[in-house]
Amino acid sequence: MKSFVEKLPKHRVVMNPQSYRMAHPVYKLQDIEDVKYTHVEPKGIKDRLAYWAVIGTRKTFDLVSGYNPEKMTEREWMNRAIFLETVAGVPGMIGGMQRHLRSLRTLERDHGWIHHLL
Repeated sequence: MKSFVEKLPKHRVVMNPQSYRMAHPVYKLQDIEDVKYTHVEPKGIKDRLAYWAVIGTRKTFDLVSGYNPEKMTEREWMNRAIFLETVAGVPGMIGGMQRHLRSLRTLERDHGWIHHLL
């Protein structure tokens, strides 16, 4: 049986010294296409509750945003993607700001966590 590390797709790290962004992995297209999607059936009440909470949240967002893949225009797709990315960025921004303020208050280094969270 292969170890977990051996199963991971191989990648190279791209780092631009001119950029403020952190290094990120670049995967081969074949590795991305070989990913197998799986679903584990919920076991127990907690798993079912979490599963249906996610389904309910998705259906509610679809209803509110008017999601209909057959009738959506490019502008509606962009609005949906931008809204989702905006919501996804909130926890990291709050965490980064909290770490930044703590670092200022205690006059101690953060050792890169602010940058990582942002």
